[in-house]
Amino acid sequence: MVNQEYLQADIDTQNHRSQSILERSLFYAPQEFSLLLVRCNYQNLEALICRQLCTTHNLTEVWRQKEAQFSFEYHSDLGLADLATAREHQGLLLIHLTTQSTNLEEILSLVFGHLATLGVQHACLRGVMVFGLEHVGRLHLSLALLNQVRDQLSYLLPCPLVLWLTDRGAQSLFRMAPDVKSWSVTSIQFTGDNAHLQQLWRDMEADCFQRLTAGGGLQFQDNEALDLALDGRRRLELELSRAELIQRGEDIPPLGLGFWAFINGRDAYQQQNLLGAHEAYLQCLQIYGRSPDGTDLLTRLLDQPQRTSLDALSPWLQERLALLFFHLGLLYDDFAQAQHHAVPDWELGQRYLRVSMRLWSELERWQWVAHLTTALGLMLRQLHAWDELEDLAWQTIKKLDVYCSQMLLTRNYGLLAEVAIARRQWVKAEMLANSAIETYDLDHEAASRYDLPWYFLVLAQAERHLSNSSAAIANLEKARTLAFANLEQAKQQRQTWLGWYLRLYRNILQNLHQLHWQAENYREAFDLQIELQYCEQQWGWRVFFGAAALPAPTLSSSLERRQNTQKILFASRRNEDVKRLLERLSRDEHKLTILHGASGVGKTSLLQAGLVPSLWGQMVNARETLPIMLTNYGQWHRQLTTRSPPYVKNYSPAFSQP
Repeated sequence: MVNQEYLQADIDTQNHRSQSILERSLFYAPQEFSLLLVRCNYQNLEALICRQLCTTHNLTEVWRQKEAQFSFEYHSDLGLADLATAREHQGLLLIHLTTQSTNLEEILSLVFGHLATLGVQHACLRGVMVFGLEHVGRLHLSLALLNQVRDQLSYLLPCPLVLWLTDRGAQSLFRMAPDVKSWSVTSIQFTGDNAHLQQLWRDMEADCFQRLTAGGGLQFQDNEALDLALDGRRRLELELSRAELIQRGEDIPPLGLGFWAFINGRDAYQQQNLLGAHEAYLQCLQIYGRSPDGTDLLTRLLDQPQRTSLDALSPWLQERLALLFFHLGLLYDDFAQAQHHAVPDWELGQRYLRVSMRLWSELERWQWVAHLTTALGLMLRQLHAWDELEDLAWQTIKKLDVYCSQMLLTRNYGLLAEVAIARRQWVKAEMLANSAIETYDLDHEAASRYDLPWYFLVLAQAERHLSNSSAAIANLEKARTLAFANLEQAKQQRQTWLGWYLRLYRNILQNLHQLHWQAENYREAFDLQIELQYCEQQWGWRVFFGAAALPAPTLSSSLERRQNTQKILFASRRNEDVKRLLERLSRDEHKLTILHGASGVGKTSLLQAGLVPSLWGQMVNARETLPIMLTNYGQWHRQLTTRSPPYVKNYSPAFSQP
């Protein structure tokens, strides 16, 4: 077991010695160029050391500027107005590089140009500190250049250059630019003690959930947006501090373990590893949901969210649980979209959303409640829970003065229109859909534009059953255009409930395809079916994307069947294939024709919707044809008997059971 008191004293001694060396090199050594390498794994420890240096020497920040490739701060013992007139002062320059940074020498030249306009003399600089070198996008090039520009830097800088690096960054530097280590004056290291590392976890956990709460539920903020990307500095600090605490035999704070599971689950969700995300979220839920008295509060919340008391939960814990249940609701909607077990997944997803809504209501976060209300409504719509959906919509309308959301009113009109469609109340559905479209114009919230295609779809469904097909097609075309644009925007902006947008677009295409088919617009119908199958294949809803299957014509007379077949074949561009088959069958030398090809290329469609209908009533070589298509090879003689005309069954004994 590590002696914690001895370890703490050793860390304090090392950090004090390192700070003394750094301070002596900057403020008490002769002013000349030198290179100092400082290893420190944690940004807040870097900031603490810099603040201590500035406080000791009475330096305050007098200028801060941000550029595309870097930002810098200038600290001085004089005010900004006195810099141009004073002959001597002490100054410290801090430069923060970004992933867009390229050449350190050029950046230093640009910074000194800015300082010159402020009246800062180079001789007054006590040191230049550079942070973030290892996170430069072209790291290998930067380090190689650093190894080559020693003479230029010594000419440019009349003071020490301090490079702050993590342990991993220092290893990369020594590997790519080995000469740098030899011409550096000294190497300094600062180490975080146990209290600092544990506080680091608490601070990052609080910052992460605060950002998620402030961001709202409309867009999915991935870990990169939270500065917690896998290759980011903050994520690296968590990994390094976790390894150091484990090595010292120190426990990570319990909530830190939950936070670690949470961000790993978000990574898995972003990578479409839904099972991995589910496992991580449940692990996080077990940690955050522990009650001091052992009460199973989470089960009660899931079973009866409105009746369960939340007195045992502090506000900050309610916030974390509300966000976690929101993430689980998103996850189960994606599970259902992937068609693992759609109905059970939506059932559990809507339970998680109800708990999240209850927690946000308790916290009086009405924007979150409004967003989750509509999300819950969409899940109830998928479950065909029309009574619950209607109750939710009316209860929400009663609370609009609390939510203060015009968007919520508009969406509730859409949900109530869906209920009317399910109950075959076409006139009511048309009225509610028109109300949604009218109130949409009064809605100034950015999220509302994603809903307009939905209202046009519901309106078209009502118009279709009211025998107004032309208006239904026109509204569906509007919905299709808007939904396609919104879908691309939703993907780019990482909108939550993306699965609903995908299902909405599919429903629009399906309804539009059916209307065009009924109107005998076969070319449009065929193109829509191709687009629908392509989208389903792209979204993972269809294993194989082949040619669109064509339905067999159902008209009774041979003439009508041939005319309808010609329209279908012309729309599907397969009329030439049917012509070649008919020509082959009319020739005596071809007694057997085999049609072969890869699965899904359209063999069955060609026969069912092309060749067989074309042969009805046709004479081939002065012989009347009797086309019969069998798709199941088992008991073929019985299928042939069933599908043959009565006069053929009675005439030929060969069709009887042997």
